[in-house]
Amino acid sequence: MLATGVNDDLKTLHDRMPAVLPKAKHALWLDASVKDGKTLLPLLRPAPDETLTYYAVTPRVNSWKFDEPAGVEPLNESRETSS
Repeated sequence: MLATGVNDDLKTLHDRMPAVLPKAKHALWLDASVKDGKTLLPLLRPAPDETLTYYAVTPRVNSWKFDEPAGVEPLNESRETSS
């Protein structure tokens, strides 16, 4: 994952986010003939505002040891919320 600055939607949650490549730029990103990083650098941008859906998940995702599908499920208030 490559991190970049954060968009306005998420700035209250964190100061960075994964770079999100528009589908139209996937081929350029994967083009092995591109050798100049300056060509790719403009692609490393936050997602435009109002394009992502986000919700609370278990805080256990903050541990590198946690590797379960439940990590991407919305947090249910009745579920465990501590590690």
